[in-house]
Amino acid sequence: MDSFWQFLAILASVLQVLLVGSMQNRGLYRLYPFLFLHSLVLLLASVVEWTTVRQASFANYYWTNEVVLQVLLLLTMLHFIYLALETDPARRRKVALIGLAILIVSFTLAKFNPAPPSVIPPERQFTYFMTLLSRNLSFCTALLNVVLWSSLLHFRRRDVQMLMLAAGTGVFTTGKAIGHSLRMLDKDLAMAGNGVVVVTALLALMIWTWSCWSLRPRVVERMPLPGAAAGEPLGRG
Repeated sequence: MDSFWQFLAILASVLQVLLVGSMQNRGLYRLYPFLFLHSLVLLLASVVEWTTVRQASFANYYWTNEVVLQVLLLLTMLHFIYLALETDPARRRKVALIGLAILIVSFTLAKFNPAPPSVIPPERQFTYFMTLLSRNLSFCTALLNVVLWSSLLHFRRRDVQMLMLAAGTGVFTTGKAIGHSLRMLDKDLAMAGNGVVVVTALLALMIWTWSCWSLRPRVVERMPLPGAAAGEPLGRG
């Protein structure tokens, strides 16, 4: 079983390198800076976790990386929404309010969640809180896909690459939310939770890498208005 997890870790590292490389080579790091920063931090975090997995301080490294990566994914989705609201003069205020609300709600729900089960020793209660916080951030970030799709539809815009990147983010964060929830339900489900987190992370990396490698950088077009003549050129966003 250890060899299987090692294989998945190596596969994830290869995908992370390909993702960072494709974003760098195609100049997408300028267009999607938060996703690029997340990908870079994810690659560095993998190296750190590989070198500290046997140390007593591993949990501190892991949860520090986890929170940083969750915040970067949140910023990634907020930036996607910001791009989708390009013609909205109030987009900066709207995006800031959404992000602030998510951070407050996620932290509040984690802080005032019922006390951890008595079977959890005191030294593990910090991990329990961080699992709750990570789950909440993941769930809220995944819900931002709905806001993004609604914004693109409202402004009649089509951006295939952004939608695919957002879909990958949704897969990544949904997997984290489900995996962390399984971990908290029962210790016997911890392995299943870990599997969900790893598999969905690999799928998200595949979607991101394919989107950055194969799709044109930010093809943003306005959808044809109802009743528009067939074959009429679409205006550029």
